[in-house]
Amino acid sequence: MSDTVERRAHRGEHRELPDGPQRQAIELKTDRRAAGPYAVLTAEERLTMLADLAALPG
Repeated sequence: MSDTVERRAHRGEHRELPDGPQRQAIELKTDRRAAGPYAVLTAEERLTMLADLAALPG
């Protein structure tokens, strides 16, 4: 992923990437970074968090 794309993401600028190597790299990086926090949650906490996320607008 390019530094430009990462800077845009940090500033809150979003655009949908088509399927391909760049999107795959971003998805894998996101999964790796999220694994730690998810691992410490109980099953009930994960379900609560998912329900809260699903309730967000947009």
